[in-house]
Amino acid sequence: MRKTTRVLTIAIINLFVMIYAVLLSNASAQIAETIPLITYHSHVPFVTGTNQGLTFDLAAYLTEKSDGQYRFQVRTMSRPRVNTLIASSRTVVVPWVSPVWFQDLEEIKYLWTENTLLSGTNVVISRLNKKIIYDGPMSFTGLKFGGLRGHHYAEIDDFISKTKNTVRIDSDRHLSNIQKLINGLIDVTVIPAPTAHYFMAELHLSDSLFMAPTPHSTYDRKILINNERKDIRDFLDQIIPKMTADPNWQATMRYYKKW
Repeated sequence: MRKTTRVLTIAIINLFVMIYAVLLSNASAQIAETIPLITYHSHVPFVTGTNQGLTFDLAAYLTEKSDGQYRFQVRTMSRPRVNTLIASSRTVVVPWVSPVWFQDLEEIKYLWTENTLLSGTNVVISRLNKKIIYDGPMSFTGLKFGGLRGHHYAEIDDFISKTKNTVRIDSDRHLSNIQKLINGLIDVTVIPAPTAHYFMAELHLSDSLFMAPTPHSTYDRKILINNERKDIRDFLDQIIPKMTADPNWQATMRYYKKW
């Protein structure tokens, strides 16, 4: 009888040990690493409201696809702050950016996703009563150019530095530059095409602002990963090529077409 009781006791203990091990394993598997998805693109369609916009949808999508490995958390900030964080020891991921903007054309300073996340165009905006027909950076001669603080503008920055006859006045947001443009504080600015169309339509600026027919630039938006986190880059390289064929992501992109 004692032997039977002892065997039963041992069996119960082993059962509890097994259950505890399974619970502990499940709990560990559910602890996802939080990955800051940092962006200075605080304008539409990337940010359309509090915790809303294409960047927040991207974070949710990537988190779901990681099956509990990562939790991507959006944090909006200025471009100078982004520059500081990607140079730090803290792991961050920056979506919607081009290697050109970070002086990393060869893609050796940071890790970059292989595939393009989204293609984009930057357009030149001026006042309707003082139209700037863009034909290269020389079109900005003698003007006050409104840029984003910490942002690098291909060709324009070099032109301003060499000629010294164009003034660059920076703001933290595209909307601030639009307001400066309307008030005559700057003569011209460069912003993403979807944002320009949104401002024109929603703020009823078609009668006061002019969009040059020739864009400033076209580019591919990728994702930057710092600190040699190849595991994150490899995960993104697996997911991004499949996104265009994913009905859920297609529906998300169709929604933002209106911007």
